[in-house]
Amino acid sequence: MKTWPSAQFDDAAVKRLYPYITDKWRSGQTVMEIAQSACSCDDGVNVTPSPAGLRPVAKRAVLPPDGAAPGTLFGASELRDVPAIARVKLAADLAGLRAKELESKMAILNRRRSLASPAVKARLEQQLRPLLEEREQQLQAQAAALQQLSDMDATGQLPTRQRRSRRVSATTPESAKAPKAVSTPLPKVPRKKQEPPPSAVAAPVVSEEANVEDDIAKMFGGE
Repeated sequence: MKTWPSAQFDDAAVKRLYPYITDKWRSGQTVMEIAQSACSCDDGVNVTPSPAGLRPVAKRAVLPPDGAAPGTLFGASELRDVPAIARVKLAADLAGLRAKELESKMAILNRRRSLASPAVKARLEQQLRPLLEEREQQLQAQAAALQQLSDMDATGQLPTRQRRSRRVSATTPESAKAPKAVSTPLPKVPRKKQEPPPSAVAAPVVSEEANVEDDIAKMFGGE
């Protein structure tokens, strides 16, 4: 109201802006940001949503130039696409180039066919059929990629990439995993008692008193 004193802020104007303001609020903008930058009043009377604000823009759709440091200035031409968008653009470009390559091959065969004999003409027509089918496939792939980019531009949603199927992992339900093999315990075989070797048989114990008496007898010549 301070910016456009003559503007009409009645119930009709609020109802007209409310869906737009709600959408911006849900996308993360504050009420102050919406009030300051998301509306325009060209005639000084009618407040309308900003044309730039009405356009859906995908979040994190571009990257800064390589090596750009904070505070570095650069133009829009130096912005880079995020990988999700770059892949779709590359797919569209490659499909278009392959279609043009196939068109060149078909043009050469058609030129040769116009001057060929009936037998050779029939053979050239057989060569043309797979080229025509492949060209149609490439044009369909190019159209699908361009449609993906158009949908992203209209909705502000980045193109999704199909994920490959994964193998059974730790998060797979137990019912989907292969059953574990149950091992049957082997019967226990009683060990055979081993006899000690002859060297391990204990020698007879001789008391120290008998040895002393024998030594005394030998000293006096006794047997």
